Amino acid sequence: MEQEKLKEAAVSAEKEYQERIVSKQVEKIKALVKATLEEIDLLKKEKEEIESKISILKGDLENLKNGRIDLIKQRQDVDELAKKVSVIKIVEVKRNNNPYYPYYPWNRPYYIYNQKDYVDPTITWCSTDVDNDNVVITGKLTQTYSAGAYNVNGHVINFR
Repeated sequence: MEQEKLKEAAVSAEKEYQERIVSKQVEKIKALVKATLEEIDLLKKEKEEIESKISILKGDLENLKNGRIDLIKQRQDVDELAKKVSVIKIVEVKRNNNPYYPYYPWNRPYYIYNQKDYVDPTITWCSTDVDNDNVVITGKLTQTYSAGAYNVNGHVINFR
């Protein structure tokens, strides 16, 4: 009878040992799965941020192609991310320190700069000076001349 009790105790101890091993294995697997899911979630958030930035830049290109500089300016005024992400810096042309509003908004004159190269000058209405970076541009000009083939990072992109 004592041998049976010892046998049962040995079987019980072995069973507990196996359960602890399985429990540790399950914990390890769950920790790995959780870490993987956290990494996926982090990458999805980064992807969403990148996609929103790409969307803003594509919107800028579409608006340039359609001659709607006013929509780019409006988006930058409303959305701080668009102002930060956009490559284009738009400054309104003023006459006597008052905004100039033509009949058609796409014909409104703007100064357009690359955001990286922009230095805030005091700009007033002036004639176009080709030696100066302050060239007046309207939506009609961007609509007409933005399309073309561009060599970007070693490959040609046809923008139409």
